Amino acid sequence: MKDFLEKFGAGNKLLQSLLIDLKTPEFVAGVKALGLISKLVTCPLWTVLEDEDISITDMNVKYLQRVTFLDDSSKISSHL
Repeated sequence: MKDFLEKFGAGNKLLQSLLIDLKTPEFVAGVKALGLISKLVTCPLWTVLEDEDISITDMNVKYLQRVTFLDDSSKISSHL
């Protein structure tokens, strides 16, 4: 996106603001972190919740699996 906006121009203030954000490494790192959280935590749990065969009380097992996975991943970063 950054390359595209630099080559073809950011014609309005919204695109100019986006280009500035894309040039800020802290913002890009934050977006990557949110993407990982979505992929590893939010989406898998949401998919399970949408299953009509699983009740909300059965979610405890799924939450425990997520916590265990994240705890293991914090010790061994190659899991991610």
